[in-house]
Amino acid sequence: MNRTPFKSRWYLPIFCLFLLTGCWDNKDINHRVLPLVVGVKKIEDDRYKIILEIPTTNPNGIQTEIVTGTGDTINEAIEQIKTNLESQVDLLHLRLIVLDKEYANSGTEELIEAIMRTREISPKAMVAVCSNDSLEDFFSGVNEKVQTSNISMLDFFDKTAGWTPQIVTANTWEMYRGIHSPTQDVTLPVIDKGKDTTLVYKGSAIFHKGAMKGKITGDDSFLINAYKGNETYGKIEVLNKASVMVVSNRIQNYAEIKGDLPFLTIKMNLNVVVLETVGNPSVNDVKKQLDDLITTRFQNVIQKSQSEQSDTFGFGQHFRSLLPPNQLTTWKTDYYPRLKVKVDVKVDIRNKGNLKSMKGN
Repeated sequence: MNRTPFKSRWYLPIFCLFLLTGCWDNKDINHRVLPLVVGVKKIEDDRYKIILEIPTTNPNGIQTEIVTGTGDTINEAIEQIKTNLESQVDLLHLRLIVLDKEYANSGTEELIEAIMRTREISPKAMVAVCSNDSLEDFFSGVNEKVQTSNISMLDFFDKTAGWTPQIVTANTWEMYRGIHSPTQDVTLPVIDKGKDTTLVYKGSAIFHKGAMKGKITGDDSFLINAYKGNETYGKIEVLNKASVMVVSNRIQNYAEIKGDLPFLTIKMNLNVVVLETVGNPSVNDVKKQLDDLITTRFQNVIQKSQSEQSDTFGFGQHFRSLLPPNQLTTWKTDYYPRLKVKVDVKVDIRNKGNLKSMKGN
């Protein structure tokens, strides 16, 4: 019977020990900072300025610290912050990127390309535009409000907290898609510091190839959420003789090419409940007022988007099977400005049987 020598039996375990490197590069959580919000703007000499909002631990509530860095590139500005801070900066937890409005007007393609390439920032980070003339003043005001109210800026966009159906949201990867997609663009929320609240919603910014081209109101922004199938419950529309709340909606699209012209028919079914009435309006009165209101808003947003060649709703997606690839590349410049859109709104009032003051069907 052959027996393995005693020493040879220990060779394999000892060899395996050399393969166990351990956590030699691990850093304690106390030596790391996790920024949640970043601001980006252009300064003199076409340099970048980065503003980081870093939450800090405090037994009295939410506390934040504002740090800044500048550089010829995005990465250089971030690297300057990393060098000056006494802790490691982990950008993977960034939840919101706030763009200076002047920088948004000039184009954000370099920023979005850098974010998608570096992989230090999550492509799921939301993007917004600051309407304040000073991005520094915006962060200073928000930071002061956070210290006193203990309400995070991110709660404004959280669908389980302060989000409402007229607030559009867009992620970094959607910005990247809008820059490179021939058939759809992106719409970003426009915000500013509030007087009584942390933030104030100023509507939405229409983008085309990474640059802001115009703005629409919050009521118009609701249509974008409704068209794209986002949550619409809770949106209140005030009419001449009634106030109604949107419960749900359903969108159907019918696209076709006639000759050289694209046509799109949108059928929108709105389910609403009546909250209050003035006088004794009939069911038909309320339906017609809401129909006219939604249709007019739709047409206004479409006309504004077409004038800026920004496919805000993503109508071009419905023509991908109707146009050859070489013609889709010119969708925004050739076909989209000539697109004819018909909006057909159907309103269903769910609680009309409970309102004695409403007559007719």
